[in-house]
Amino acid sequence: MSIKIAVGSSDGKVIDQHFGSGNKFYVFEVFEDGTNQYGETFDIKEEDIINESKKYSSKKVRSLDGTHSGGFGGGCGSGSQSGCGSGSQDSCGGGSCSGGHDDSQLIGRISLLSKYDAVLVNKIGNKAEKMLIFSGLHAFENDGIIEDALPKLYIYLKRTKAI
Repeated sequence: MSIKIAVGSSDGKVIDQHFGSGNKFYVFEVFEDGTNQYGETFDIKEEDIINESKKYSSKKVRSLDGTHSGGFGGGCGSGSQSGCGSGSQDSCGGGSCSGGHDDSQLIGRISLLSKYDAVLVNKIGNKAEKMLIFSGLHAFENDGIIEDALPKLYIYLKRTKAI
């Protein structure tokens, strides 16, 4: 058994992409014996996020804060300071509604990454992390070198029986 991890990186070496704004992911497969192998580079385009989010925009869905919305728009509607839902200025949104992510953007991004088992990024907002976990994806933050992070991630995944 193995697990595929999409790592937010601009160069395939350093984990330097934020979940909400990163558009380049290097995909690694981590195997049961602790080894890993580069698989592919996955670029997320803004139009792909929009197209993916349209699949969900007409559905009435209960948001993470328990309120209903007609679709997923309005990431700032629940009293948070940013679209990432952390309640403070954070790395994803800069603390304002105009800089944050609405739910449709997050849902679209998560849907595009759902073919993988986990996401490893430099920073992820609280709301995005919860949405990833709710979607069945593992969510991890690290600000180091990919080749240093993957063995540590392997140990964690082995201990939690994810692989």
